[in-house]
Amino acid sequence: MTYSSIPTSTSSPGYRENWMERLTAQVPEFSSRPLTSIAFPGSHDSGTSSISSQSSLLRDSPYRFLANIPVIGSCCVKPVIARWSLTQDLNVAEQMENGIRFFDFRVAQGNASNGLPDRNFFLCHALIADPLAPALEAVAQFVEKHPYEVIFLDFKKFYDWEQNSDNSLIDLIKETVGPYLYPYDASKPLSDVTPTSIREMKKTVILIYHKQSVTDVYKDFWPENSIVSPWIDTTCPHTLVTSLCDNLKAGRPKNSFYVSQCVLTPVASTVLKSVCCCCSPHCHGPRDLREMAQEAREPILEWLSKNDTARQDINIAISDFVDADKFAFIDAIIGLNVSRF
Repeated sequence: MTYSSIPTSTSSPGYRENWMERLTAQVPEFSSRPLTSIAFPGSHDSGTSSISSQSSLLRDSPYRFLANIPVIGSCCVKPVIARWSLTQDLNVAEQMENGIRFFDFRVAQGNASNGLPDRNFFLCHALIADPLAPALEAVAQFVEKHPYEVIFLDFKKFYDWEQNSDNSLIDLIKETVGPYLYPYDASKPLSDVTPTSIREMKKTVILIYHKQSVTDVYKDFWPENSIVSPWIDTTCPHTLVTSLCDNLKAGRPKNSFYVSQCVLTPVASTVLKSVCCCCSPHCHGPRDLREMAQEAREPILEWLSKNDTARQDINIAISDFVDADKFAFIDAIIGLNVSRF
């Protein structure tokens, strides 16, 4: 679906890879805008592209006892979990190349109990997904090659965590993206942080770490209160769109980034119904997160193209399956920046 609000120039693959640089060239004042006034496309549960029925379960998973039932676990339970855990088709590198600038990271540490290399870190969503180290290395390579592009890494949740897990993860972050991290400064208004100001420092990665015990010590990491991300817990596309709009109208905090979660959330009955759908043609409903995301896509794109609140106030917007419908969601969010001038 094509919307007239999206300039043709923002809909080409070549444009997405360095869309911030191109917008700066087309509209020089774009680069002096606060990051809070720029619309950034992001991905929800960003690192799940490798999830399959063969993926390992988190040690913390509430479904672990079901998945461990002989035969039934591997043949029935894990395939269902996988269908409702996979949220992206592209890995982190591919997402950046196609315009994604915000990454929602859920991290687990490998150990013998989840069948993974000890002390290694993995992205996850109910199941273990992509290794974290290559994803961070890809970010470092991307920002080195694209100095005009700003990347957000939101380390939101932590699983299978041990006493020294934070220290080990901090070491990995320092080794990979450390030189590119833009430091947090509580005394500095967020309105002063612009593409130009962070590019001049050659530090174009903003990393949010949702643990105060860590951010109190490591000032290169941004604290969890620097970002607001309301979760709209609904299976209904209409409720999702209405709530997204209402949240924006209520006003964004002045000194924090703001995430609009353009995603539907399944409940237990949704998943159970999907199992019935596999057995009966008379039972209707989404069979996995992909179909659920598709139900929301058209209402979300319509909202982005026509609603004045969305067009003017969105900061960061995240979605499942960001490559769907020829990257329509990404193009819509990038296009909002053009409409603001």
